[in-house]
Amino acid sequence: QYACCTRQSHRRIKVRMMKFTNYMISASRNIYKNKLFSAINILGLAVGFATCILIMLFIKDELSYDKWIKDSGNIFRLELTSFPPGSPPYQLAATMGPLIPFIRQDFPEVVSAARLVYETRNVRMNNDYFSEEVAYVDSNFFQIFDLPIAHGTIAQEFNDPSSIIISEEMATKYFGEKDVVGKSLSLSNGRDYRVEAVLKDLPSNTHFELDMVIPISYSEFPKGDGDESESMLDNWFDIGTYIYIKLDDPAAQASMERKFPDFLDRRGPRPNDQTIPHERWNLHLMPLEDIHLKGAARARINPKGNITTIISFALIALMILIIACFNFMNLSTARASLRAREVALRKVLGAQRQDIIVQFLSEAALMAFTAFLVSLVLVEIALPYYAILIDKVMGIGALHSPITMGVLIILTLLVALGAGAHPAFIMSSFRPTRILGSGKSESVGSIKFRTFLVIIQFAICISLIVSALVVYSQLNYSLDRDAGFEKENLIVLNRISDPLIGNKATILKNRLLTHPDVVAATLTSSVPADRMVALIGFGNVGGNEVDPILLRLQSIDQDYITTYGIDMISGRNLSLDRGDDVSI
Repeated sequence: QYACCTRQSHRRIKVRMMKFTNYMISASRNIYKNKLFSAINILGLAVGFATCILIMLFIKDELSYDKWIKDSGNIFRLELTSFPPGSPPYQLAATMGPLIPFIRQDFPEVVSAARLVYETRNVRMNNDYFSEEVAYVDSNFFQIFDLPIAHGTIAQEFNDPSSIIISEEMATKYFGEKDVVGKSLSLSNGRDYRVEAVLKDLPSNTHFELDMVIPISYSEFPKGDGDESESMLDNWFDIGTYIYIKLDDPAAQASMERKFPDFLDRRGPRPNDQTIPHERWNLHLMPLEDIHLKGAARARINPKGNITTIISFALIALMILIIACFNFMNLSTARASLRAREVALRKVLGAQRQDIIVQFLSEAALMAFTAFLVSLVLVEIALPYYAILIDKVMGIGALHSPITMGVLIILTLLVALGAGAHPAFIMSSFRPTRILGSGKSESVGSIKFRTFLVIIQFAICISLIVSALVVYSQLNYSLDRDAGFEKENLIVLNRISDPLIGNKATILKNRLLTHPDVVAATLTSSVPADRMVALIGFGNVGGNEVDPILLRLQSIDQDYITTYGIDMISGRNLSLDRGDDVSI
């Protein structure tokens, strides 16, 4: 009895394999026989697939920021919310440098906390100078961020003021090779730094940049002139420091944030008796993995991502895929209706309805997977141009992930089932007597359904076109609107306040003004609408102490207003004859 059951089981498996082989052979023959129809159907679906894959790569990149960093779920950035009098609150990615020692002292749940400050420095190589963004960090920064090292080692405490860590890109730029440990770099502050280690270039999906890293110290950020001046590291109203905190347990975030108001009142600045720190500022922790999409928009290191853009792109991908599927269904149904006699004869010869369904689904699956393979080729061709368009570093390697490839294969199966189901069930429902007797191959219901699909396709296409035109119009409006200053025919020379130039900036300006093509020139610490990286607090107005007002401080000369073509609401321009002039 057991042997009999085994033989029957083997026979059933053999029959099923024969049927499957027959379905594939038949599907291949039908595709080959109708070359033009198959090419149009496969190419249309392939273009839809390729577009969806490209959009998916963008979405995957946006959602993957900083997740590659070890223990990223335990790392947070301290962000600041300011409540200026008479103005709405605004959030800042940077905060006050003096907070760091008190955070280490007052919060036992903090494993480690470190500062990150950016300054632009000129690097000297032979007789040439290059402007670079230098990151100054606390000695325990690399205890929080375990970053990949290409060459050398990083000391447990990165605190040697004469050491520098550079990226592979910087090593190649300045030395022509990557293994440059022990070599020296000279900065325009007159100091030489020995390369302690070379970091591997950070992935593009990282919210910060570490091309050059130097230990933070008072020698790098000295006090200014005057008895009451202080280093920016000690200035409560210089908002330009990024503080990163590593917690032993991420769940401690909520309890730590509840302690911040009392912490600010106890440790924060009190310029006068009326100031209550927690009413002026609020601190909160932003998870490292959420910084790109949810972090504060002001004083950022790199531009913020937009969750609305991600959702919009996902919807666009879905609509494009729906159009491709509907087009596939329409063409397949129209073509299948011409095969009504074939279906009728199959049924007369004994084919069951499920056999007809499997037959048509097999053809749909074969065409869908062929379209998927073609789409991968299209993605490979379009990816370099697409990366330039969206300003991202992308490669086809992003698809090599088993999870990503699994999702794409499942999506292809769903498309095959969804697009092939309608013609399969319609054709399998035909009655042989009706088809062979009347010669009619299509029902009124099928024609109406195809008409409905065409209407939906056109509606989605029109919606996408209208949306694209609206976005294009809005972008043009944003670019062409009056910004309040002249943007055309202006050239900006950055970082002339560097010690390399010193007090010769005015001489440079005057020499430029002698050029016949230079109409105007000005010296300023930043350009209009530049990235805000520092706020300065003023607590004395007209000799009276007031609740500190945080303002963005910008140093300009008397030619700034006229050079940028800015209209003054009231008052007069700055004058060299009055050293106490202030413009707000």
